[in-house]
Amino acid sequence: MDGIRTISFTIDSRIENVSILGVAIAGICHHLGMSEEIGGQTDLCVEEAVINIIMHGYGQQPGHPITVDFVARPTCLELHIRDQGTPIPAERWETSLLEMGKNMKEGGRGLQLIRCLMTESRYEHSSQGNAMTLIKDLLP
Repeated sequence: MDGIRTISFTIDSRIENVSILGVAIAGICHHLGMSEEIGGQTDLCVEEAVINIIMHGYGQQPGHPITVDFVARPTCLELHIRDQGTPIPAERWETSLLEMGKNMKEGGRGLQLIRCLMTESRYEHSSQGNAMTLIKDLLP
């Protein structure tokens, strides 16, 4: 046993499913011994990513799968979020950190939050779909 545990969830692209995913995230973070602050940041970022997929990737259309793999490692929680929706434009992902603080309108800050709050974040699009990887250290 290498201390790595994996759990996968697949939800339909409906906004009401995000809260169900949030309950799962909170439980996993608690089980891993994350502080409330770190667990809350993780939950916020995953929910933001999934809401972005539903709103922008799938145009608010239900009936599309979104898969979240939780990989618990000894020092961090790794999350792999996969979908087949419209990809995030590469320039939007790349500039999201540079825009922090500049975009003060309501909404539109999800990628900025993800990039700032997670220990590490990556995004890639391929012929197999979209994949976002979020990593959060278990301890500050």
